[in-house]
Amino acid sequence: MAVTERELGKRLRTARRACGRTQKEVSRTLGISRSTVALIELGQRRVSGLELERLAALYGRSPDSLLSPARTGNEALDRLLTIAPDLAQAGAALEELKRLLRLSREVASLESTLAVGPSSATAPSYDSPLPRTEWEAIQQSLRTAEEERRRLDLGVAPIRDVAQTMSVLSVRTAAVTFPHDVSGVFLSDLSGYLVAVRRTMPLLQRRFMYAHGFAHVLFDRQDHCHVCRAEDRGSLREVRANAFAAAFLMPEAGVRGFLAHLGKGMLSRGTVDVFDVFAEGSEAGATGEPIRVERRRDGRSQRINPYDVSQLAFHFGVSRSLVIHCLRNLRLLTAMEVESLLAGAQLVEGAGLVATLQLGDGPGSGERDLLRDRILILGLEALRRRATTWDRLIELAGMVGLGVEQVRWLVHALVSQGVPRRRTGRGWSTEGVSRPHPAKASD
Repeated sequence: MAVTERELGKRLRTARRACGRTQKEVSRTLGISRSTVALIELGQRRVSGLELERLAALYGRSPDSLLSPARTGNEALDRLLTIAPDLAQAGAALEELKRLLRLSREVASLESTLAVGPSSATAPSYDSPLPRTEWEAIQQSLRTAEEERRRLDLGVAPIRDVAQTMSVLSVRTAAVTFPHDVSGVFLSDLSGYLVAVRRTMPLLQRRFMYAHGFAHVLFDRQDHCHVCRAEDRGSLREVRANAFAAAFLMPEAGVRGFLAHLGKGMLSRGTVDVFDVFAEGSEAGATGEPIRVERRRDGRSQRINPYDVSQLAFHFGVSRSLVIHCLRNLRLLTAMEVESLLAGAQLVEGAGLVATLQLGDGPGSGERDLLRDRILILGLEALRRRATTWDRLIELAGMVGLGVEQVRWLVHALVSQGVPRRRTGRGWSTEGVSRPHPAKASD
């Protein structure tokens, strides 16, 4: 059954409100009067094919989505069930999505009534063509992540609340009881956009999937819906969304800046040429060469350790695995170091490093005693470089309330479980440190 003029007008009004535009703005953009826009939305004036195309483009919709007859009264869900009919069997998930879309419409309506909400700060559409290769997909995602951070004035700082950042762009987020093989769903509704992720995911994984869904909003909104499944992880759309999420949550400049704060990520040897007027060779006796200044660092000082990874993960609110792979992409870790750190990450966490350093779930998870953690980390780093002794580390740990057994367990975990070591044997010094008894280590 064809959509009536009244129903079409209602859909156009809802779409306009969802993207934060006024009737006056629409009339000015399309070159028609405000009263004409009002009559169209009331269903009292017929919309031509050209006008519908221009209105749909302005609202980030397709003409088909505005004209398609509803089978269940919910067009977004109709489209979803067309591409993922198995979700019809997931009764709980389907009911939750219906409720969320209904709430999204109510929110959009109230925002419009009260003149609050996204205003002009809505999620833009990036008309990037579907990438032909994985490399092209990654390049698209990196450029877009950088542009979105600039547009949202995020700088290189961590995003404290991903869902809140997306909500001001009319992108709603929620956790839903999806089947185990579905990690998330993106829906484009007349009231805006919805990114729903599987509720049983750990917090850090949900944060990543929200950013992943944001990529689908930016790149794939013309599809109106998208289902993220593990079996599709190698598709170009999923590769692009995953790369965007990583770059959006962990900008390269922010990672390098934080590593510099930790004294890591720098070249072991640096060279600077100091230019002065005599380098021109215009004076008698001038060599014509600038003065070259070199600085060499101890190669061990740049080694990235599990506690460095844990601090980066906490700072940006991401998983330690994501941090390790990002550092590899930045050429700050070798393949062997990646393998070693990934293998040791869970063991080190189990040994109490994350809990001891209060590195829980990242931004917003609670207040840390930064001075306490800084003393412990620097003490561990000094012991690794043989710049201090075990007795001095115990003394420092005692100043911040840590016992001998806690520190001994951490040191042995870092030495034996996943910490890269040079073939020369230089590195951790455990001289005089006896291995802790497992029973005591759990105290």
